[in-house]
Amino acid sequence: MANSLISNRRFQVTTVLILVASAIFFGWNLNGYSLINITEARQAEIARQMWLTHDWITPRYNGAPYFDKPALLHWLMALGFTVFGPQEWVVRLPSVMGAIATLLTTWIFLNAVATRRLALITTGILAANPFTWALGRIGFHDMLMACFMTVALYLWFWADHQQRRTAYVWSCGCLALATLAKGPLALLLCLLILPIFYLWSGKRPKAIPWGQGLLVFSMLAGPWYVLVIQANGWDYIRYFFGESNVSRFLSVNQNQWGPPYYYLFSLSFFFFPWIILVPSAIWRTVRQRWPISSSIPRPLDQLMVVWAVTVLIFMSLAATKLSWYVYPGLPAFAYLSARAWERQFLSPHRGFRWTAALMFLVYGGLMVALATGRLGDPALLQSLEAAHLRWLWVGVFAIASILIALSLHQQQVTWTVITGIATFGCIGFTSAHLLMPVLDVQVLDQQLIPIAQTLGKMTCDTCSTDLTATLGLQLPSLNFYSGLTQIERFEQACQIPAKIQPDQRLLLITTAEAVEAEGLSFKAHHIQQQSGRFELLQLPTTEQSEFNRQIQERCSLP
Repeated sequence: MANSLISNRRFQVTTVLILVASAIFFGWNLNGYSLINITEARQAEIARQMWLTHDWITPRYNGAPYFDKPALLHWLMALGFTVFGPQEWVVRLPSVMGAIATLLTTWIFLNAVATRRLALITTGILAANPFTWALGRIGFHDMLMACFMTVALYLWFWADHQQRRTAYVWSCGCLALATLAKGPLALLLCLLILPIFYLWSGKRPKAIPWGQGLLVFSMLAGPWYVLVIQANGWDYIRYFFGESNVSRFLSVNQNQWGPPYYYLFSLSFFFFPWIILVPSAIWRTVRQRWPISSSIPRPLDQLMVVWAVTVLIFMSLAATKLSWYVYPGLPAFAYLSARAWERQFLSPHRGFRWTAALMFLVYGGLMVALATGRLGDPALLQSLEAAHLRWLWVGVFAIASILIALSLHQQQVTWTVITGIATFGCIGFTSAHLLMPVLDVQVLDQQLIPIAQTLGKMTCDTCSTDLTATLGLQLPSLNFYSGLTQIERFEQACQIPAKIQPDQRLLLITTAEAVEAEGLSFKAHHIQQQSGRFELLQLPTTEQSEFNRQIQERCSLP
């Protein structure tokens, strides 16, 4: 009884510590940098327009329906705007909550079905990589979808393992939320993962309440899809299911392509050093080479292998590729890595020595590169200097190298795992606190905010005497920070005469490079504001004919 109470107390304390650490790691300084164009700023602007119009069915961007993604993320952002107003941290809060929930449920699930140590290592590895850090701090759909899909698979296995019928129903509910987060991808992946898992494990699902599960799924996911199709008809079906999902899988979208082995390289880089031992864990599971343990059921290993490999293969077959698209499989990769590391705790083998040696070389190499200024990216080095991070990171990597060398010499697997997690924690935290604000000014679009604020004061959505437009820029954050619902986007100056009326003033946001490329010339009094590379130009109606003449000569317009 005493041991049970102590164990329960440890579980509660660990859960609270994971919650607090995750909240700090993902939630710190969320307002410290502007919205990232294009994707994050676009989702924020869609949520802002939803908040303003109270149209919770059809997402809209720049005055037009937006059918690319479902509405769950926009609902959560818009609800946050209702309470706190449109701010950057509110935009990112749903992803923060998704990341925290993913880590907490991973810890709770594995603590229940496996061992405390395996649960801790898996949770640490899942947190300590650039995928989770980035997606957990940015307003994308991906973290929400991955969170609900992960919880759905955990609950399904728990229902199988403990014969809990209600867990199947909860799993279907989570899958419905994943479908509302990013469309049918999570549902399709689970429909591939679970049958393959059952075929391999030889298990037969018993007493699954299919009726209740389908009812819950339909009640959660169905109403919005029915209403948005009712409101927009065939246009929504064609674009969302056809272009945004099927076409994106079969053909390259927006030049986001990669070879079939793209995600192998992506995981090797962004999931370092944890990816190193994953192949050995997969091999041991397939060959049944794990030591027999009553604490870790073999079907759990099999589920994780199927989960990881299915996501990897499916995403590799897709024509459109981005490095984080493989993230729905990362909880399984983290588990397999932790499983291999746990074996090293019992008896360090060659895999530990190779991994520790490679970690030493990478950390040591980064230390030397930072110290000598030979990082290979002068702009990044300047940003680190401006953020006062260069020598701090030299110290972090120096300490990490020393600890890894000692752990390798002493065969201390625990030190290696803790050092890897702590090193990434330091880099991630300092990046959020110090580096991102600097990059925002130097590389991202913080310089656009003053122009957007000025624009919001100069005009409004109902000001028909103004044509507000951009030239050569696709920056959704301009809408968000200016408060303007619709801003015309021109790729070429030749498009402007067809849109502007004789009695309209032109307010043009552009860059000097775009103006020069279009062969246009503006006088000094046209420039209302400059901020970094951006310019706000004002062309009064009295000078419109001269401007149109420039364009006609340039574009050979009649």
